[in-house]
Amino acid sequence: LHFFGEISLENNGGFAQVYAPIPEADFSGHEGVRLRVKGDGRTYQFRLTTDARYRGARIAYRAEFPTEAGAWEEVFLPFEAFRPSFRGRLLDGPPLDPGSVQRVAFLLADGQPGAFSLKVDWIGLAGKE
Repeated sequence: LHFFGEISLENNGGFAQVYAPIPEADFSGHEGVRLRVKGDGRTYQFRLTTDARYRGARIAYRAEFPTEAGAWEEVFLPFEAFRPSFRGRLLDGPPLDPGSVQRVAFLLADGQPGAFSLKVDWIGLAGKE
C-alpha cells in the first residue's frame, strides 16, 4: 500500500484516510498488530473497526505510531493501545473487541498541511507469548 497525498486545511480538512473492509475476523488469539512501514516523519493512526456503535455510527479504535522519514520500520501496536473514537474525539468506551474486527484503516490527522507519504509493506498479527 502507498498512502499518499496532500493535506489541505480548507473546508474543515486537515486529515486523510484509507480503509479496507475485511470479512469479520477474530483477532482475539493475538496480542496486537504488527506493521512494516516507511513514513515521512509524521505520526499516523492505524484503526480497527468492529460492530461497536456510537450514536448509530461506527466507532473507530485508533492507535498512533510515529515514523522516521525514509526508513523502513516494524511497528507493534498492542490491542490495549487502541482507543475508541468518533469523528476525531476520544470516547470513554466501549473497549476494543479484537474478536470482531470488520475494517482496517490508516489515517493522518495531524492538522498540518502539505504532502504526506506512508508505504506499507505488510500488516500482520502478533501472537501471544
